[in-house]
Amino acid sequence: MLTTLRASPRAAPRVDRPYLWLAALAGAALLVHGYHIGVEDAAIYLPAIKYHLDPSLYPHDLALVTAQARFTLFDELVAGLAGATRLPLDLLLIVLHLVVTFGILVGCWRIAAHCFPDRLPRWSAVLLVAVLSPLPVAGTLLHVDENYLHPRRVAAAALLLAFASLLERRRRAAALWTSLAVVVHPQMAAYGLFHFAVQFWPASTPRPSGAIAAVVPLDGWTRVLTERRHLVPFRGNAIEWTGVLFPLLACARIVHTANRVGATVAAHIAWRLALAIGLAVAAALALPLLPTPALLLDPMRALHFAYLLVILLGGGLLGQVHLRRRPLTLLALAIVLAAAALTTARLTFSSSGQIEPSAHLSSNAYVQAFEWVREHTPTDALFALDPDYLRQPGADAHGFRALAERSMLADRAKDRAVVLYAPSLADRVEREIDVRSNWKAFQREDFLRLGQSQAVDWILIDASQRPDLVCPYENTRVRVCRLN
Repeated sequence: MLTTLRASPRAAPRVDRPYLWLAALAGAALLVHGYHIGVEDAAIYLPAIKYHLDPSLYPHDLALVTAQARFTLFDELVAGLAGATRLPLDLLLIVLHLVVTFGILVGCWRIAAHCFPDRLPRWSAVLLVAVLSPLPVAGTLLHVDENYLHPRRVAAAALLLAFASLLERRRRAAALWTSLAVVVHPQMAAYGLFHFAVQFWPASTPRPSGAIAAVVPLDGWTRVLTERRHLVPFRGNAIEWTGVLFPLLACARIVHTANRVGATVAAHIAWRLALAIGLAVAAALALPLLPTPALLLDPMRALHFAYLLVILLGGGLLGQVHLRRRPLTLLALAIVLAAAALTTARLTFSSSGQIEPSAHLSSNAYVQAFEWVREHTPTDALFALDPDYLRQPGADAHGFRALAERSMLADRAKDRAVVLYAPSLADRVEREIDVRSNWKAFQREDFLRLGQSQAVDWILIDASQRPDLVCPYENTRVRVCRLN
């Protein structure tokens, strides 16, 4: 039978906060995992931030730039901070990235303090979270953490701090942190509230409820929606099932071990986490049976917060049971895991430096081309690139709009993801992708025809392509050519 998670103000452990050491750990995590500007989902959010700072940007594709950002205040808040502090945006982004990492670690420390009485298990818990951030979260297309500033990171830090505040019975602080999560990433905040309800629900069986809005899908939008793997995660994918079994089995082991050593708070949290994971998986299995738009609820993303807590609790028990009197062993384990994380970072961004806070400082050939575009082409220029350019060898998922600050025809990876939340743009995005099918075989006539039909001024092509066009910039990977 489930018990209710309660923390008595008198019985609660003293929550010491070694801020300086946690700040040092945040800096070490930056070195290990790296930092890259304008990569992955930053290709969506960074252009929206830059548009707020300079409304003359993106005149041709503003609808795509702002489509997903309109659900969050993240871009407005960052742009407002840039204006208020007058810091260069690149510098502000890496500072905020470090601050958010620090917030995640502080939240983990405060939660660990309620689960484990000694400092070494707490450090074991926090260190494990810090080094395992590249771990993928099953069925979500997410990682435990990212190596760039993302509103999901801000929400994760806020939710961890809110959960710690609830354990400390500081409800106003919890409400403030949760409010921050809501304004920067409403979806992740909703799943955080779901976890809070399951964790603190006084009855033996939580009974969360919800509603599904009726939406009439468009043909193009429906096609994009049903093709997104994370929205239908278990469709013939054994890896996704394995990724779900991992936290469930980990929760079972944590409950058993925590009860054996008297860590009752950790046992309760793990037990309720298992329940929350089960509810999320049941919802993910049921949603495909409902009208297609229901898939947008994406309940598997509730596993993101669960993974964070499972790693935290597992790391704490590792320290308490196996490493209690062996701090050097914990340090050695942290170094080995950090080396593995560093190797992962170098393999993922093999054509870039480990820390690239600005396009000016990047060694990536694509980024250097994007920087040339930003400095040498008109603000109202419209570019065409390979619709799959983000996944090309050497690109390392750097976003053109985010770094070149110019408009472009839609890409297959990020713009199709944006369409999920802007159905009216689906046909436009599919059309702009279709007109560039077989892009690498394009010749001069194909490029000129594209320029006439789509009003494209410039193209960015592979260095191996040699159309008879004026190309004022070229490097080892790409060429920038003018169409008029």
